[in-house]
Amino acid sequence: MSSFCWIAWGVFAATLLVMLVIFLLGFILDFIEITFVVVPIVAPVLLAMGLDPIWLGVMIAINLQTSFLTTSLVLHYFIYVVWRQLRLKPPICIAV
Repeated sequence: MSSFCWIAWGVFAATLLVMLVIFLLGFILDFIEITFVVVPIVAPVLLAMGLDPIWLGVMIAINLQTSFLTTSLVLHYFIYVVWRQLRLKPPICIAV
């Protein structure tokens, strides 16, 4: 029994839902985090539903390109917090 048994369209809808989640996560996380956290959770479910592993890998790889198009907000937030804790001047003030 799969986790997506409540979805009416089965494999197609489950794949579409996972690709949408990966697409949205690509805006805030880097591709490494998505690959190591999300893919091991959703891949066995989609493979158990009968999706071809080659096409699943291709779709995830293409979908992860969103993380290359945008900057990682988590990384920028981390840098901002460290910058504030060290009480450093912003780079603009240093240059002027």
